[in-house]
Amino acid sequence: MHPGSVETCIFILFDCGLHAHNPLENEDRLGNAELPFPISIVYGDVDWMDSRGARNIIRRNKFFASGESQLHVLPNSGHQFFINNPEGIAELIKNDLLGHVTHTF
Repeated sequence: MHPGSVETCIFILFDCGLHAHNPLENEDRLGNAELPFPISIVYGDVDWMDSRGARNIIRRNKFFASGESQLHVLPNSGHQFFINNPEGIAELIKNDLLGHVTHTF
């Protein structure tokens, strides 16, 4: 994180107990275990966001057991991985779409 950035401010607010009003983990969103498609979620290896909700989403998805739904951790990246590691995220997306990425958590 860059000092004095919006990302730093958000990190401080979340650390003080700020929570999403309608998190992706809810059953009416990506937390629905019966979604008819696999899910891939990406976090940076030094991301300020807590990945617990994403881990729960992936574990509940019916494509998790087959390895089609995955949580990816992108090296050399914070939350803005498309800025921190554009080549890495492009490669990850390409490989994920081709089914060549296998990450476990």
